[in-house]
Amino acid sequence: MSNKMDKFKPGESHSVSFTPAELIYKLFRKKNCPVCMFKMKPNKKKHFDGIGPTGPMGRSQMSEIYSYAQWYFCERCNHNYLIGELVEKNKKKRERRQ
Repeated sequence: MSNKMDKFKPGESHSVSFTPAELIYKLFRKKNCPVCMFKMKPNKKKHFDGIGPTGPMGRSQMSEIYSYAQWYFCERCNHNYLIGELVEKNKKKRERRQ
């Protein structure tokens, strides 16, 4: 039986950062291409940021620090979109409707 945490080594720290609007878009909106309205596929890339202190306050330990870059890819028109770009396009689209 495999656990999701098995792929992470001890001493690794992972982080992903979103604005509140990006998080809402990622969790609750449909990810359709703004150009052709085709469903997009999520992609992510792991980036090594260095070695530094991590852990709860007062109990820091040195570990490898990684961050993730996330974007969506439309296979029909071959466009890549960052989540922030999709939020902005969606906001402009809603403003035009009003």
